[in-house]
Amino acid sequence: MTLDPDALGPDDVARVRAAGVDADAIRDAIYVATAFHVIVRLADAFAFELLDAAGYHASAQSLLRFGYRI
Repeated sequence: MTLDPDALGPDDVARVRAAGVDADAIRDAIYVATAFHVIVRLADAFAFELLDAAGYHASAQSLLRFGYRI
């Protein structure tokens, strides 16, 4: 969807619906994919760097303790 959005069409949605996915779930998936794509583009634009192992461990501990609440 993010690499070639013009390649998607009504037939793709019909196949997803035929698999039992409802409209709300399809919309949610589109929102998540869009948000992820925007975040990745911003990270690239601002030259964000990946954490080292210690940084990932600290982030994981924080998420386990506090979750995603701000």
